[in-house]
Amino acid sequence: GFDHVALAAGAGRPTVLNMPNGLARGVRAASDFLMGLQLTGAAQGDSIANMQLRLPVVVIGGGLTAIDTATEALAYYPVQVEKFLKRYEILTAVQSEAAIRAIWDEEEKAIADEFLNHARAIRAERQAAEQEGRAANVIGLLQSWGGAKIAYRKRLIDSPSYTLNHEEVEKALEEGIWFAEGMTPVRVDVDVWGHTQSVRFAVQKRDEAGQWHDAGEVQLAARALLVAAGTQPNTVLAREDDKTYQLDGRYFNACDEEGNPVKPAYANPKPDYPAVLLSRYKDAQDGRFISFFGDLHPSFSGNVVKAMSSAKQGYPVVSRVLERIKPASSESTQQFFTGLNRQLRPIVHKVERLAPNIIEVVVHAPM
Repeated sequence: GFDHVALAAGAGRPTVLNMPNGLARGVRAASDFLMGLQLTGAAQGDSIANMQLRLPVVVIGGGLTAIDTATEALAYYPVQVEKFLKRYEILTAVQSEAAIRAIWDEEEKAIADEFLNHARAIRAERQAAEQEGRAANVIGLLQSWGGAKIAYRKRLIDSPSYTLNHEEVEKALEEGIWFAEGMTPVRVDVDVWGHTQSVRFAVQKRDEAGQWHDAGEVQLAARALLVAAGTQPNTVLAREDDKTYQLDGRYFNACDEEGNPVKPAYANPKPDYPAVLLSRYKDAQDGRFISFFGDLHPSFSGNVVKAMSSAKQGYPVVSRVLERIKPASSESTQQFFTGLNRQLRPIVHKVERLAPNIIEVVVHAPM
């Protein structure tokens, strides 16, 4: 019953590193970490979200997501351990330290001691800084415990984050983030409990001629490995219905307003013709199409500004193909939207206090 379907599902599939122990405990997609941090409110003092992050942190990637991940991880860690110490002190005051620790296994005890020692060191540094009238050097403590490193396969100046927004990279470095160049991960090493403890990297060096050469391997300590190695367009529909949704490499095939195949301009958010139509729906001749936008589209993938550009440039195309379809209703535009408003908009009809603690709200909401 729909006259048009627009796909704006974004880049929903993170890149998974194909290497030994690539899905070990402690390894996490950077987008998942950032989303979890925001949605759970874990960085807030009153949140009980169980979102564990351990140092050292290694972030794989060179884009702005990698920068965000490293800075957020370094900002979140002190909050996490200080919350843990505060609650530990409250619980042990009520139940005793022995009672609390009795229910933990050996790994949990090791992690708890790690968090408690770090939190006490941060507390002591804050108190000393206040007495001495200086800023607390929490970054120095975090770096002494391993801090957060960004490992990228090329140079810093080649990274998308630097070319897109070098000011953000500069601020990240000021906040104590380290950037390791020419690093390609080859395996994750785990401890006796199967948790990430280090990452092995193949190192490459760039000579004066601009050629990259192997320079051996290096091992970086990592209790958290956050992968920000890019995302893939969400083209799962092509696996579910390969007749309607056909692929051209990583992206959907495109067509013009007559249903003829076209090749969209790649990585050009201002193409001469915004080829946003994906297919004519089931070969229908009445002009019904499916369109695709944003990170799903090869011209507009990359960031939210390009996604907005795809909508701005693509809506006239959608409007033109919709004009070919005979309207199902003979009502005027004003009558149509008046009816929609009446059916869809909930309106508070009456508010009545039935008792001191009970209020009745009557809402007119036909649909």
